[in-house]
Amino acid sequence: MFSAFIKNILTYGEFLRSASVVERVIPEDLIKFVNDDWERLEINEAGEYLNTGLVELAPLELSVEDQWDHKSRISIL
Repeated sequence: MFSAFIKNILTYGEFLRSASVVERVIPEDLIKFVNDDWERLEINEAGEYLNTGLVELAPLELSVEDQWDHKSRISIL
């Protein structure tokens, strides 16, 4: 990484982020992360990478669909 920084392949910020990741990750996990073919991980699969800076949590997308049942009306006598 330092060589890539010296050759202007990496910016200083990219170099610092990369060095921070390498410091926090087990080498085998980093190799697995790089070689795996994925775009999204479930939260239980991403656990080993959360503290490394390699992944970030995306907001959970929820949607609620209201359905009004016109047949079920309450009548108070």
